[in-house]
Amino acid sequence: MNAIYGEIEARRGSILKAWRAGLDGASGESRPSSTKKANPFTASVTYLVNEGTSDVVTWLVDQRGAEDIPESLVDLCRLKAVQEASPSLAFGFIFDLKRAIRSALTASGKEREGAELGQVDDRIDELALLAFDRYSEFREKIYLIRVAEMQRGEGLAQRRQAGNRTAREREAV
Repeated sequence: MNAIYGEIEARRGSILKAWRAGLDGASGESRPSSTKKANPFTASVTYLVNEGTSDVVTWLVDQRGAEDIPESLVDLCRLKAVQEASPSLAFGFIFDLKRAIRSALTASGKEREGAELGQVDDRIDELALLAFDRYSEFREKIYLIRVAEMQRGEGLAQRRQAGNRTAREREAV
């Protein structure tokens, strides 16, 4: 494991705390107290954010590839697509991880080389692009569902209209 990823893992708690603090209020749900774990049924968005952020740090530290994008992040992409959030609002929080990592590493008193931080930044950028790809896929599915629903509605209206015409024709005879 690269030394910087070991440092990130060692400061995981403070990184997640700082990162999630920037997300407070963004979900529209009240955040659970620090002593309680978010419940997927009563605070589903908060739960999803907590799972997603934790899994993203694991993905980063384990130096996983694009094929191993965390499923909880995919679920977050799905949620953001349904909420119709703009991509910048939907995924800005991923870039905030860079700031949280820098803050935690600076607090440790160790000076980091720019190349090491650049490598971490590149991985976070890669993850943001992967998340955007998934978000785009889900937005396209939603669009196709809406188009199909509109076409179905038009078909019903045309059948009703044709049925009304046929009924009037029968009455006329």
